[in-house]
Amino acid sequence: MYHILGVFVIALFASETFADDEIPTEITKTNAAKSDVHERNIMENLSTQSLQDLLQITSNLSLTKQQQEDAIKEWAENQDEQVKNLFVAEMDEMRKMIDAMNKRIDESNMNDGAKEAARKLQAVLADMNITTLENAQQFSAIISVLPSDDQSQLNKFLLEMMTSLVDIMKGQPTSP
Repeated sequence: MYHILGVFVIALFASETFADDEIPTEITKTNAAKSDVHERNIMENLSTQSLQDLLQITSNLSLTKQQQEDAIKEWAENQDEQVKNLFVAEMDEMRKMIDAMNKRIDESNMNDGAKEAARKLQAVLADMNITTLENAQQFSAIISVLPSDDQSQLNKFLLEMMTSLVDIMKGQPTSP
């Protein structure tokens, strides 16, 4: 469930962060044959209606992230066991990753200004009472006031986080 929310939040954030740049290909390319099979198996288990229902939930900008998560949980309950289990596992992975973000911030080689901004972004990401659109707007507001060096360091850190999220979505294990 977090995976769908994470994808949407990251897509909104990436559109703000990389608006003038290309998103690096390592984010968008398939990393392994296992991922292709994993994605095909998931998609094969979903009907067109199920996909449309999921898209309707994730594209509803008026829902808070918590409301989206609840709606996706309800949606997953109506899917077959494999799909339901996949969403539960991905939600767990996403929560672990979000929870581990502060540790990754502390361990990063970013300067203090970039680390503080990353902590603010993590707090926004963890706030389930805002919409994904509000999430993206808050991300943009935090980043827009940073000096360019801090923005550069933060963008590099966030790119690493996005790569990890994409790996989760592709069914590849990550280490928080």
